[in-house]
Amino acid sequence: MLKPLLTGEGQSAYIAPNAARLAKTLAEDLSVSEDQTSGMLKLSMESAKPKLASDLMLALIRETDGFLKERFVISGSDALRFYQQKISKARSREHREALAKLIATEEQKLMLATREGPFVVEIMMGPDQSLRPTSPKSSLVLALGLVLGLFLGAAVVLLRKAFGGNQKKVSQS
Repeated sequence: MLKPLLTGEGQSAYIAPNAARLAKTLAEDLSVSEDQTSGMLKLSMESAKPKLASDLMLALIRETDGFLKERFVISGSDALRFYQQKISKARSREHREALAKLIATEEQKLMLATREGPFVVEIMMGPDQSLRPTSPKSSLVLALGLVLGLFLGAAVVLLRKAFGGNQKKVSQS
């Protein structure tokens, strides 16, 4: 009963997941950084539900890899068709040889792209959950509590002194 009054949080109604909330969560909570020594990307996410955040990051990686793979296969197939059309119309031997090399290169790229497994993104280390909460920082909360408590106490003392709440009444005899 006291917590909602202090934090302003109450029991909110369930809202079904949707694309707008997912985009907002990814934009606000997900951070991507590059490791300076290895050049690898590192995803991190702060969440009150670490299991959900881990699952979300893994799904994001898989979907991104699948999307990039699909786009690469489509563009490679288009390029291959284009080269095959051009080779059928080529008149000189050198031109046909150059197009044949390009066709071989595109076929090689398509073979690599259509194999099973990761295409662009490979997960080197799975999601790791912190053993302790990462936010709020307890030492910072303690320091702010002490400072604010001292200021509040000093303000109360000054107000009592200013309004005469601490004066002794002298009785005349």
